Amino acid sequence: MQSDNRLNNTGSIELEALYAAREESGLGNDPDTCVVIAQRALSEGAPLLAYDLCRFVLHEQPTHSRLRQMQALALARCGAVEQAMKLIEELHGEGTRDAESLGLLARLYKDRALEWFHGSDTRGLQAMLAESLRLYREAYETYGLYWSGINAATIALTAGDHQQATEIALRVREQCLAAEMPASNFWLLATLGEAALILGELEQARVWYGKAVVAGAGFGDRASMRRNARLVLISKNIDPEWLERVLPRPAIAIFSGHMPDSDDRTLARFPENVAARVGEVIRARLKDDDIQIGYASAASGGDILFHEAMLALGRETHVVLPEPPESFAKTSVIAVRPTWFDRFQGVLDRAASVIVHSNSDSGNIGYAYNNWMILGLARLRAQQVDGEVQSLALWDGQPGPPGGTSSAVVHWQAFGEVVDCLAPMTEDLPAWKRAAGVKRTAIEHVVGTQRIIAMLFADAVGFSKLADEQIPAFVQHFLGMVAAVLDRQAEPALTRNTWGDGLYFCFATPRTAGVFALDLCEAIRSTDWESCGLPAGLSLRIALHCGPAHEVIDPVIRRRNFTGAHVSRAARIEPVTPPGSVYASQSFAAMCACEEVQEFACEYVGRLPLAKKFGEYPMYSLRLRQN
Repeated sequence: MQSDNRLNNTGSIELEALYAAREESGLGNDPDTCVVIAQRALSEGAPLLAYDLCRFVLHEQPTHSRLRQMQALALARCGAVEQAMKLIEELHGEGTRDAESLGLLARLYKDRALEWFHGSDTRGLQAMLAESLRLYREAYETYGLYWSGINAATIALTAGDHQQATEIALRVREQCLAAEMPASNFWLLATLGEAALILGELEQARVWYGKAVVAGAGFGDRASMRRNARLVLISKNIDPEWLERVLPRPAIAIFSGHMPDSDDRTLARFPENVAARVGEVIRARLKDDDIQIGYASAASGGDILFHEAMLALGRETHVVLPEPPESFAKTSVIAVRPTWFDRFQGVLDRAASVIVHSNSDSGNIGYAYNNWMILGLARLRAQQVDGEVQSLALWDGQPGPPGGTSSAVVHWQAFGEVVDCLAPMTEDLPAWKRAAGVKRTAIEHVVGTQRIIAMLFADAVGFSKLADEQIPAFVQHFLGMVAAVLDRQAEPALTRNTWGDGLYFCFATPRTAGVFALDLCEAIRSTDWESCGLPAGLSLRIALHCGPAHEVIDPVIRRRNFTGAHVSRAARIEPVTPPGSVYASQSFAAMCACEEVQEFACEYVGRLPLAKKFGEYPMYSLRLRQN
């Protein structure tokens, strides 16, 4: 293992490499090193990776309290408040009342309050704020740590107690100024910034926050600083634009671009001899806009130029592919310009991650789906680091085939993005121009015989233990309830299928599938099954996934059905789902981000090995949002 000092400067690529080598390196037997790695991942704005690291080591070291705290913090950073709350409450139930546990529990009550901040439940909001303030104050009075004190001050201000907020902020500031202040202690510097902000000293706050950023605060650290600063600004009626000037959001770019012209192309669109100049212009735009994180595919031409520019600037970039790299390279790199293959491989080797959405080629619809995933993944990352997404394209402005740059631009606009485009053959090449707007409307999900759908697989837990004479009651009451909940949905399912206790439904959108899944869980949870002659603990495991599938007429049942590689993936999620829960793939969560679903939240639960050795994939749990 690396030394702690070296780990403190580890970047996203090295962090992923450490996780990938976790088995061989013996990380499971070194929880203290894992804590340092997880802290670094959180600092870099990678809470999902931090969670996975903690989860892996806790399998071998289940009682390590600091790792459990880090795991809860990782969940809180990615919005999984309820899951984080359960972990911390377990620690409290075991008697752990250290500063970190108290602070984490206080933070989670603050997070709950923020969910209700713009709602109508003011009583619930005040109750959550009061409990958060009580816990932060207990931590501060007991342990005297400045971070718990400044949080107490901010929560007091948010709750309307300006006098208490001022008193604590003054006390914390005095404490911080008297402490040793190493140049790398960005949290102490940020605390001084927050104290100055509470006290109304905006110029001093700007200076301290600026020093915190220079001292090395990462994306995740700055997101936490922004959260509290935003609460202070709202409470003091200060223009929120102040925060954008002092602690700007990290910019996350998505990109799609033309491939270089093939030798047999008659009308030039992107000739090879302008590629170097285009790369320079892309790099200049990324530098000028201070783009920190990038998402794009990796076809020869524009996509590779984008990734190369990000890497040259020392930024974090992610490759998103619709199929395995080997098959993708044959069709989208080598087939057009074989000379780009080494550059393709170089990008994959140096990217922070390579995300592959299918183990097989799904054609044009797979490329269209990949464009949606690029946007969805970027929006998910933006949620984690409090960032903003920018959409860029190398596009000649002309229509193109499904899945190409043209459809990426149109679809991203339909999902609410503003897209800036660079036309490779114009004389004023450095000029980026805003793509002509399109109405925000439903996007066509069909290409040929394939359609992008949301798939649901479910299995009744306890069915195999039913006595034969209970089967009619199961069909009447349990499956009858499933049908009743399905019939109540605003949008009908595309298909319905059952076999014994198994369910397979297809829906047009992830919103429809997710709402139905949660409605069904609630209906099953609130039913007295014993009165129906069935076991009291009867429940469902529900799995969700989004992806392209072949729409067919099944010759056996003579009805419409959907089948394909993504259907197989969806089926492999259900066996690893806990009873009574709804688990979803990363693709489902990304599609929800694309469509800006508000009815429910997708909360990360880790990279899980799917059934039948299907591989390890990131999974999410669905939870209804607070009204």
